[in-house]
Amino acid sequence: MISSRFNKNAISNSKLMGASDSRGFIYYLMKGGSVVYIGQSVSLEPRIAQHKRDKDFDSVRFIEVSGHISLNDAEFSQIITHKPTLNVTLPEVSYLVSSAY
Repeated sequence: MISSRFNKNAISNSKLMGASDSRGFIYYLMKGGSVVYIGQSVSLEPRIAQHKRDKDFDSVRFIEVSGHISLNDAEFSQIITHKPTLNVTLPEVSYLVSSAY
């Protein structure tokens, strides 16, 4: 489940609803309710600001990743699940996945 959300235009002057720069996050760029891009970052606000320049989206949702799973593994899994149109490459993962993208 994608747990947290904020509007694309609201991030420039505010912190991301309890998001801490010391943790890793998987974020979902949304357009009209659909996931159009999935990425990862340990610093959400600057990364989303970069995307505002070159990707068309109207909101962002994110989940915190901690514990034993790597950001690459989590991002890969979400890209395979959601198949966003703006993701053109997959991150390297630490395990083999049998399903094709």
